[in-house]
Amino acid sequence: MLAHEVKRRVSALRVAAEAAGVLQQRGRDPQPMMDRLLGEIHELEELTRTLLDRDRAGSCEVTDLVGAAQAAAATVRAANHASVVLAHPSEPVGAVAQPGMARQALENLIENAARHSEEPVEVTVRQVGEWAEVVVADRGAGWGRSARHAHAGNGLGLALVRHVTESAGGHLWSRGRPGGGTMLGLRLPAAGLGMGG
Repeated sequence: MLAHEVKRRVSALRVAAEAAGVLQQRGRDPQPMMDRLLGEIHELEELTRTLLDRDRAGSCEVTDLVGAAQAAAATVRAANHASVVLAHPSEPVGAVAQPGMARQALENLIENAARHSEEPVEVTVRQVGEWAEVVVADRGAGWGRSARHAHAGNGLGLALVRHVTESAGGHLWSRGRPGGGTMLGLRLPAAGLGMGG
């Protein structure tokens, strides 16, 4: 699946570059197409970093989702000047994931929500039975409003999140919010901190 996403993104880069050249030849402003190119390149860089981290990480271990969500939210706030509201229990929420990958997945989810919503993004960390869960809620279009979209994927960012989640035995879910917007949940197997993976 990731190989397919890379191939698709490289094709999109080629098309956008050719289109920018045509626009420039015709005396039209190529900047919007160049902005698209930069966005595609940024996502490919994220993919490369994620794959390298995954290869270095090896097997899964227990990580604190509260700490991962706090770090991811702080990164998105700083990089995007976005408003992110984080709710979580006072105790850590342990989850099985590859080292560093939970934070990367949450950063992708929160950043996407912030890009598509003018209102604050709401992030909730909790344990639901045997699952450790993070729910990212926005008031924008987001990645889609159905579990089918969350399963099938919509873009490279969600493909990365889905891969990180499913490789640890977890899954994603998605649904619309009353009043508009999207709720997208990431569930990983819950585990006590201090346990090995």
